[in-house]
Amino acid sequence: MLLDSGESLFHGDYWTTSTDPDQGALLIEAMSAMGYEAMALGARDLDALLSTVKARFEDVQSAILSANVRVNGALPNVQPYHLRQIDGHTVGIVGVTSEQVEDRFEALGLDLTVEDPITAVGQVVDEVRKRADIIILLSTLEQSQARELAQAVPGIDAIVGTSRGVQHTPVAIAGVENEVVLHASGMQGEYLGVLHLHFDAQGHITEFEGRSMPLTDYYEDDAQMVEIIRRYASASRP
Repeated sequence: MLLDSGESLFHGDYWTTSTDPDQGALLIEAMSAMGYEAMALGARDLDALLSTVKARFEDVQSAILSANVRVNGALPNVQPYHLRQIDGHTVGIVGVTSEQVEDRFEALGLDLTVEDPITAVGQVVDEVRKRADIIILLSTLEQSQARELAQAVPGIDAIVGTSRGVQHTPVAIAGVENEVVLHASGMQGEYLGVLHLHFDAQGHITEFEGRSMPLTDYYEDDAQMVEIIRRYASASRP
């Protein structure tokens, strides 16, 4: 699966109208072409005018996830979790959002609150466990918060992503019922995080390995991505 831990849709400084000339449209088309399965909701994913945010969220083909922000229809395509069938297993993908997003809600005039991550994720994971035997959490939380959550909520197998561009190789920490694998691979597309999880028949992790791959000139440019970028670049010229 190709996943994103959030803060991806717009360029520019926090809490300002985006300086991204295409207002996120290029990134969404590229992510759709690459086949992203799901992404977490983050503050930078709201870093534009409300009309633009709603338009981009309508265009996103992957699931936008947040267990601790109940949007109640205020934003399109946002849900607490997403299910995917893989090799006889049901994988539940859950999102969690940092409280930093509250400032963006206020700026956009959205009457939304960010619930306590441990309480909200615990409730959603408890529901997902009835339908899935593997659970992955996409997170925009600080690393310390992600660790605290892993040690407080039973049923999570892996947490992908932490805020502020943290990067670290996969590590396992003791969870409530089993070990939880944590992995973060930076931000802004500089690295591709690769994580292999091996499960037994009951859906328990038996081993794991992963790394963060720097996307340098060593890798040849993808022809489809080059064409998408050229098309948007041409459209933005006066």
